[in-house]
Amino acid sequence: MTVTGSSAPLADAGNDGAIDCTNPTAILDGSNSDMGTSITLVWQDASGMQVGTGPLLNTGTTGIYTLIVTNTANGCSSTDEAIISGNTNVPNA
Repeated sequence: MTVTGSSAPLADAGNDGAIDCTNPTAILDGSNSDMGTSITLVWQDASGMQVGTGPLLNTGTTGIYTLIVTNTANGCSSTDEAIISGNTNVPNA
């Protein structure tokens, strides 16, 4: 049996983000990943827990997030990571 044309889809978690007192949430954008009818996008946090599906993830928690893009037609997948950093220290008045 010969398999042709089966390659992993492109995963692109986008730019890293940051949260602070002014901007308590950040949006990770995986929309530059491969998209299509047989593609699924899943976001996981550093512990491996699923925290979102689809190209965008809105979060107020710092850490490393992994985007997993899977082609359900052939089972191939790829990953990319983005980091949300934070500075929530209240400044002295």
